[in-house]
Amino acid sequence: MSVSFTPGHNENMVDFSRLSDGQKSMLYLSLVLASQSISHSILNDGNNTFDVKKLRPPIFTIIALEEPENSLSPHYLGRIVNALKAATQYQDAQALIATHAPTMLRRVSPEQIRYLRLDSDRTSSIKCIQLPKKSDEAYKFVQEAVQAFPEIYFSRLVVLGEGDSEEIVLPRIFSAKGIPVDESAITIAPLGGRHVNHFWRLLSQLDIPYVTLLDLDVGRYCGGWGRIKYVNDQLSQHSDGAFLKEDTIPKWNESEIRTNHTYQDGQGQERNLFAGLESLGVFFSCPMDLDFSMLKAYSSKFELKDTNKLPNDKLLTSVLGEKRYNPEQYSEDEQKLFASYHKLFNLGSKPANHLKALANLTDEELLQNMPEELSRLADKVKEKLREIPE
Repeated sequence: MSVSFTPGHNENMVDFSRLSDGQKSMLYLSLVLASQSISHSILNDGNNTFDVKKLRPPIFTIIALEEPENSLSPHYLGRIVNALKAATQYQDAQALIATHAPTMLRRVSPEQIRYLRLDSDRTSSIKCIQLPKKSDEAYKFVQEAVQAFPEIYFSRLVVLGEGDSEEIVLPRIFSAKGIPVDESAITIAPLGGRHVNHFWRLLSQLDIPYVTLLDLDVGRYCGGWGRIKYVNDQLSQHSDGAFLKEDTIPKWNESEIRTNHTYQDGQGQERNLFAGLESLGVFFSCPMDLDFSMLKAYSSKFELKDTNKLPNDKLLTSVLGEKRYNPEQYSEDEQKLFASYHKLFNLGSKPANHLKALANLTDEELLQNMPEELSRLADKVKEKLREIPE
């Protein structure tokens, strides 16, 4: 038996042998789905068009696809997922797809994913994706974030960040430090700093190494020590205990974290707070956020405004908010950058301004003036990558 198609573009008949690999795959899958649909109709809907004894329809069908992305465009992958969902909506069929394509995973609920990963012994482990309880307010956020960034499943390491700026800046920072993001299979996932303990738990359960970069937001509402308290609470939900004792954390508007950032370890020794958190993989863009850190470090590469003026009350409100705490935590030179910060990152496009500045920076210039916390973050990433089996 042979299969032909008509009409063709320049001929009456197109032979099966002339189809591309993708077209052949689609044809085969269409035939399988049609056969399964007929079998279901006969067994469940009383369809007597066919002789059941001669057709002998299967009572259960397993449809297995291996890496359909190899020969099909992303749009076809979505159609395949929808077709398989329709075919398996009853209890007489199951579909399995082996894939390395984020575009495929983006169209599948995380609960339906079975994650396979090689461990250090070169043994494959199979795990389910564990999300927060549906009654938890974090459930919808985490589910949507995982579907928005399915690249995390294929990552050797994940960097959890705050927003768009991290996606633009960090790959260039890492590249300058000798860590090309694509070659190292690093994913940078901007989460807005929300529900990070759920992502820590998810990545830990999947054995995917990660680091976290958050904004310190000194002077802003609930910034500074307030951000430390937030991370401490997240760590307590993720691990067996909090990093700091609750009664040792000052209120966000009672202590200046830039001059008071020590804690006592288990032996009663005074330790640097940020060094302690960084040992756990939690870093802070200091003193405000990544945008301000880059503006401060590479100010000559940005379009500056009113750099000789200290900010007035209106500008302080625009940058730090109405419920701010002691803007004098910033030096005069830092405060003189507030007008440029507001123009570039509050009123302007963060990605566009970072891209423009980075285009004018060589790797040598990046390394020479790199913000210390970003340099330490890159070093931590490099250290973790060395520990991961290929």
